[in-house]
Amino acid sequence: MFGFLKKREYVEIEPMQMNKRNKILILVIIAAIAILAFGGTGGDKTRTEKTQKTASNEYLTEQYIAENEKRLDEILSTVQGAGKVKTMITVESAGEKVIAVDKKSESNQQNDSEKTSKTAKQEQTAILYGSGSEEKPFVVKEKPPLPSGVLVVATGAGDESVRLEIYEAVKALYGISGHRIKIAKGSIK
Repeated sequence: MFGFLKKREYVEIEPMQMNKRNKILILVIIAAIAILAFGGTGGDKTRTEKTQKTASNEYLTEQYIAENEKRLDEILSTVQGAGKVKTMITVESAGEKVIAVDKKSESNQQNDSEKTSKTAKQEQTAILYGSGSEEKPFVVKEKPPLPSGVLVVATGAGDESVRLEIYEAVKALYGISGHRIKIAKGSIK
């Protein structure tokens, strides 16, 4: 019951053993630091590549939007009575790339006296071009970003017939529903 009052025996460790233990402990700590410092480099590289691809996609999307806004400004300003026009386009996605795929399928049918069983197996593999680390998927087609909304500010939008012409043109060009198109009258410098 009063075991804590008993005299404890201590084992004395020789200085040579303590040095060995310290050396092993220090080596283990150094190895762990080295693994953490140098082992994660591949992950950083992959993370950097993903960040670059995302930044590249964002740049391409912004470039696509800017080009479409400029073209839309130019074409809508030719609508009779529209005057000066400024547009803004928002997109819901950054577009999509459709890659070529090699499809393989297998089907087996087994007939027993009482049962018939069918099994089907389908495998898809992306078709790549290039060699080594330069391999890239073969892109069949690219779908541009989908506009989710269009704002048009025109000096002549006070006239209902001009506003309707602009509305119909935007709806026809982008194929988006009417509640996602806003035409407003404004002064443009």
